[in-house]
Amino acid sequence: MSLNYAEKLYYFQRKHLKSEYDQDILKAFSIIEEQQKREDLTDEQRAFITHTKVNFENYINSFNNNKPI
Repeated sequence: MSLNYAEKLYYFQRKHLKSEYDQDILKAFSIIEEQQKREDLTDEQRAFITHTKVNFENYINSFNNNKPI
């Protein structure tokens, strides 16, 4: 993982933990989906974005799975 990517994850996490959880999630997915639509991506970049989206979905689902009923 690059330092730049790690910083972005760090700042996303800080914002996520502060508040506006639902809005942040929707915005993040929107950004990922917009990036996936770009036609100037290499196969490697497209695979990275897809992998990031899957990891992000798993991360969010882990919160949902740990909520008390």
